[in-house]
Amino acid sequence: MKRVVPTALAIGVGIITLLGLFLDQPILVSLRFAFVDWATILAVFALLIGIGNIFSVHLSRLAGRNAPYSAALLLSFLAVLGVALYEGAGPGGPWMTALFQYVQLPLESALMATLAVFLVLAGYRALRQQRSVGMVILIVAALIVLAAALPLPGGLSGVLAGLKEGVVSGPAAGGARGLILGVALGALATGLRLLIGVDRPQGG
Repeated sequence: MKRVVPTALAIGVGIITLLGLFLDQPILVSLRFAFVDWATILAVFALLIGIGNIFSVHLSRLAGRNAPYSAALLLSFLAVLGVALYEGAGPGGPWMTALFQYVQLPLESALMATLAVFLVLAGYRALRQQRSVGMVILIVAALIVLAAALPLPGGLSGVLAGLKEGVVSGPAAGGARGLILGVALGALATGLRLLIGVDRPQGG
């Protein structure tokens, strides 16, 4: 019984929500919006629990060898939370916007730049061990994109910019769309498995 009830409840809610998307019936639409609102509330509480867990874990690490990193995370968390509560304007407040523009955005840019360099180095090491056409294409495309961001002389910069645009708008865009399509199909398959009761994350 403990397994049947949660599974039946999850399947019923999923089917009603799905029917509310396709059938223009007031009761189904109302139930769909109600279920989505409940799911949003549960997601918020799950997020709060996750934040509390991260906070407690890093508090326990303040006495260890990684104490500076945990202290930086906790101080950053408290600073951003304090600014948000003081402003009371949500993420669109002037101080929050300044934090995002002058702290988070530069950190993300530096992280992405470092990741790009590491990807090129990893591709080069893999090419030394196992040579393949795909690996060569990957390294050449990465080098073109990286070189196009450098302050090179006018003519060479224009050529590299054109090559970069071709790489980004062609193979890279196609690969990104393929990944997004794969994620969508995976989410659809997961939803169908939940609806028919094959997967039971609710404990069944």
